[in-house]
Amino acid sequence: MTVYADILFLVNAAVDYLLFRVGAKLCAYPLSRRRALLAALFGGLFALAQLAPVPLLHTAWCKGLSFLIMAALAFGIKRRALRPAALTLLCSSALAGVFLILVRVFSVPMMILRGTVYYPVTAKVLILVSGLCYLLCAACFAGALRHGAGEVVPLRLALDGRIMEVPSLYDTGNGLRDPMSGKGVVVLSPACFAELVGLPSAVIPDDPIGALSVLSAHLPESAARLVPYRAVGTKGLLPAVGCTAQLGKKRKPVKVLAARSPTPMAEGGYEALIGGTVA
Repeated sequence: MTVYADILFLVNAAVDYLLFRVGAKLCAYPLSRRRALLAALFGGLFALAQLAPVPLLHTAWCKGLSFLIMAALAFGIKRRALRPAALTLLCSSALAGVFLILVRVFSVPMMILRGTVYYPVTAKVLILVSGLCYLLCAACFAGALRHGAGEVVPLRLALDGRIMEVPSLYDTGNGLRDPMSGKGVVVLSPACFAELVGLPSAVIPDDPIGALSVLSAHLPESAARLVPYRAVGTKGLLPAVGCTAQLGKKRKPVKVLAARSPTPMAEGGYEALIGGTVA
């Protein structure tokens, strides 16, 4: 049995790409193809490095570190990236189990090279099985871990040269608008709002008047304002700034207001609330 470096790199990169796409789909996390490809290329290079006679590369903690780097390349270094990263790791383990079952059923021999197990499975079979597993997960389980009360959709926001993508809960019953301009309002978690405006979260006061003063000084051209809102058992004002929003890839960008939520979002795989006024 011979292990070819070029085939090893390409196959591992292809499988890693599919795994990260599946991890993102399972919790409706917005993952661009570019970031997934970047993580996959790193995974292919690390698999190639396993052929080198360097004991350090074959340790469990080094392999774990490589996965953390791949997850950071794909999902970013954010708290909300923990869920898709964990799901990607679980999908990787499940896929390894699928191949282990296949080689055991068909009595395929194996080779151990510097602590890594290699099976004589062709690249076509490996990618085909991985692709079938990807399609199965995408068709049957995509978004299965998103918030059950509504649909979680990817939302792209742009402000002052900064572009960010956030998973957003779509609620057609949410009709929040700015009473002055009539624009729809996207309500962001405090952490996402701080990232969008380019300020540390601790710098933005919880008091709406104080937050408005900070935003007006930091982004004088964003038309910072306060948006009145009413929810079940509460009402108040939300500090907001003007920005551009794009729902999905087929919709056209629209001008909206991004408002700061007074409290963190509930656990449910989303960091923003949108309604029919934005979609």
